[in-house]
Amino acid sequence: MKKSKKKTKGSLEPQPINYRFTSDKMIFSIDGKEFYLLRDKANFLFKREVELEFEKANNQDDDFSAFEKLENLALFSFYSRRHLLVKEIATKLGFPVDKYLRWSNLRTAAITRLMKAYQFEINKRVEELERENPLPEVKKEPEFWPDSLGSTGKKVGIMLLDGLGPREIAKSLKVPYGNFFKWYGHKDVMRNLMRLRNEEADKRMRKSEIKAEIRNSPRRF
Repeated sequence: MKKSKKKTKGSLEPQPINYRFTSDKMIFSIDGKEFYLLRDKANFLFKREVELEFEKANNQDDDFSAFEKLENLALFSFYSRRHLLVKEIATKLGFPVDKYLRWSNLRTAAITRLMKAYQFEINKRVEELERENPLPEVKKEPEFWPDSLGSTGKKVGIMLLDGLGPREIAKSLKVPYGNFFKWYGHKDVMRNLMRLRNEEADKRMRKSEIKAEIRNSPRRF
């Protein structure tokens, strides 16, 4: 005789699971509590089926009208001309980065048409923004192009003979490395520096030979 299973007090009953999608999350609701999976994780677990749902949610969220107001188009143009990335522009303007990136990708043709239609107004506003937010002046470094056979060239030749590299030489001369290397890498300058280096090497060799001769010569009393 089979014993009937009795429902014990407090046993857990199956609870229905409801779920919904936003543009970046799959949200589960169980017994009044909510849990979620980020889009990448949900796609990994459930594959293509949930990605379609995410796309539907994106389409519902994709109201781009705020981005296409004249002022915001002018700001987009202004920051683009200063070579900011789209995500950096979104942050500057206080817009959601993911949505702003979708706008720039999905509405490329429309953005081009709007920029052309409001070209005069946008350029005028960008000029105002340029005056209000001037770029700092770039400090120009003095040119470094001394005579490669002069005193500086001789110093460099000696330092090359002593085993110093270009960065060490530039530092010793207190010259920005970029300016120094532009001069140093020129073929005529390099030829002259090697000539001075070799002349210095010959001088040192002769001095060394003379000292050796003096040490080895018989002393006279």
